[in-house]
Amino acid sequence: MLLPCKPMRDKSQTLTFTTGDTLGRKITHQYVMRPGDYMIDLNITLNGADQLLSQNSINFLWQNEAEQVEKDHKYELTQSHVCYVEDNNFDFEYMGSGDNLNFNKPLSWVALKQQFFANTLIAKNKFTSATTAWTVPSDTTGNYIARATTNAKHAGTRWCNGRYSPAVLLWPQ
Repeated sequence: MLLPCKPMRDKSQTLTFTTGDTLGRKITHQYVMRPGDYMIDLNITLNGADQLLSQNSINFLWQNEAEQVEKDHKYELTQSHVCYVEDNNFDFEYMGSGDNLNFNKPLSWVALKQQFFANTLIAKNKFTSATTAWTVPSDTTGNYIARATTNAKHAGTRWCNGRYSPAVLLWPQ
């Protein structure tokens, strides 16, 4: 069920998606958007559905596409990276022709970054592990620079009354 965007007292807006089953179990995703902020908070609420989590962990699948912005595809590709902070250390990989990364240490965030724009997945309390794979098209008529998929695990999640709050940071393109 989709509920309309609801304005709040602090001038933020929330957008809520809820699904449930015939037994009354519900999963709710609530997106909170604040004025003047590019950060979108994601709150996940499980009502009777928390038994869906194994070992008190949650998995995220994040798919992202970097659209071509510049006229010169090759130049834009040289300015595009997968950036991340693993175990409190920043690093990045050039897009190249595609690749993948395995994160086995705590991952704070991972981003698909272009010259001026970035789309970033952030965990407030770090992901315990993740993998990111990206592809670069051989045909440059597709109007995108790269596609990336991240599978991230947040283990030992602290649920408070069935609620979990990771963060998603989106920079508009």
